[in-house]
Amino acid sequence: MEIAPILTCGSKAIKPKSPFAKSNLRFLTLFLLLACFCQVGCVSLRSPAQVTGENSWNREKDVVEFSIGLNGPMSADEYLEWTQQHLEKNQLATKNPGFPEIPVYEVRYYFFSRERSFRGYLGTVLWRRAVGPTGNLEHVTTIVQRGF
Repeated sequence: MEIAPILTCGSKAIKPKSPFAKSNLRFLTLFLLLACFCQVGCVSLRSPAQVTGENSWNREKDVVEFSIGLNGPMSADEYLEWTQQHLEKNQLATKNPGFPEIPVYEVRYYFFSRERSFRGYLGTVLWRRAVGPTGNLEHVTTIVQRGF
């Protein structure tokens, strides 16, 4: 006597009648169990900072804002170093990604925890174009959330 898997729906039990349905139900059960074990066993490695999006909620064409998701908090020096590398990599001192004809005056970085928990905000770094002949972007301020 073969015992077929039984699918319960509330208080009513559903027993598949065809052999095809029985094998599919067994396969589905096995697949769900494997999926649960794979999620526990697999860990994805990410860089400590990852840009999750470029925001343009302000109407200023010469201001670029970034929201950056982090695995955890960093020190003020690490925020500054990361933003400086991001500025150089994306050539924001010479290029405006949204409006190529308008030079970037200010770049704002907002750092958040990837979990977006109650204390999701981690810090802000502000860069602004210097007044003068060089006109390079200069660091203005770094604000780090208290407690980190």
